[in-house]
Amino acid sequence: MRDVAFAPDGRTLATAGHTGTVRLWRADRADGPTPLGEPRHAHDEAVWSVAFSPDGDTLASAGYDDTVRLWKVPGPDASGGGLRPLGEPLTGHTGAVWSVEFSPDGHTLASAAQDDTVILWNVANPAYPHRIGEPLTGHTEGLWDLAYGPDGRTLATTGADRSVRLWHLPQNVLTDFTNPVTSVAHDPTGGLLAAASTDDGLVRLWDVRRPGRPRPLPRPLAGHEAPVLTAAFTPDGQTVASGAEDGALRLWDVSDPARPVAAATLPDAHPGGVLTAAFAPDGRTLAT
Repeated sequence: MRDVAFAPDGRTLATAGHTGTVRLWRADRADGPTPLGEPRHAHDEAVWSVAFSPDGDTLASAGYDDTVRLWKVPGPDASGGGLRPLGEPLTGHTGAVWSVEFSPDGHTLASAAQDDTVILWNVANPAYPHRIGEPLTGHTEGLWDLAYGPDGRTLATTGADRSVRLWHLPQNVLTDFTNPVTSVAHDPTGGLLAAASTDDGLVRLWDVRRPGRPRPLPRPLAGHEAPVLTAAFTPDGQTVASGAEDGALRLWDVSDPARPVAAATLPDAHPGGVLTAAFAPDGRTLAT
C-alpha cells in the first residue's frame, strides 16, 4: 500500500495499491474499517497517491503509468459502494505521477511527477477537467510530493533535487537540505511547513507566514534513525506525525514550533517502513 487519505467527513478512507488498485473503506465503525465495495482497478501500474476533493465527492488517483484519474465517490452508506470513473485519464506527464492534491476550494488539482513538472488541472466540473497553462518547472531530479497552503495561493513541492519550492508570487526555493526531500505538509493555519528528508532522519520546520520570506526554524524534529518518508499535521496544527524507513512512527508536539517535543514513538508501526500517514478530520485517528 502506497498512500492513504481520509474523506473530509472522516467516514471514508481511500487506500492506494501497488497492483494498480484503489479501495474505499468505511472508517468510522467501532469494530474497525470495513470495505466499501470491491477494489477498483485504477491504473495500469502502481497507484502512488490518492486525494479527496474538499466536498468529498471526488477522488483523484496518481499512477506509475504517467496518468491521473478522477473518480466519483459513493456515500459511506451507499449500497454496493464502489468508485465510478469520471471521464478519461488525465494525460500530460511523461513520468510516473507521485502525488496529487486538490486546492482548498476544490477547483484545481495539482499533480507532481517524475518528469520534474507540476501540472495544474481545472476540476471545477470534475466530469470535464482540463489543464491550466503550462507545467510548473524548476525541479531537476523528479518531484515526490506537494502540498497546498490553506489559502490556496501557495503550493509547496519537493523532490530528489534536495529542495522545496514554494510556488507563489514570487516563487521561493528552500534549500536547507543535504539529502532528497520525500514529503511536505502545511499546517492548517498556513504558518508552518514541515519537510521530511532522507538519510539524516530529520523533519525540518519552516515559518512560511510571509511567503516571500520563508524562515527555517532552528530546531528540526530529530530522533529517527532511518530516512524519514512522510510527515503530516493534525487538523489543529499542534502535532506532527513522521514515519521512517525502519518502520518507526513518531508524534511531535509543535504547539511551540520553536521548541518541538517528541510526544510518542511506535518503533515497529510497519515492518516494511512507514510510507505515508493521514489524520482523520477530528485529529483522533491516524492512518498509515
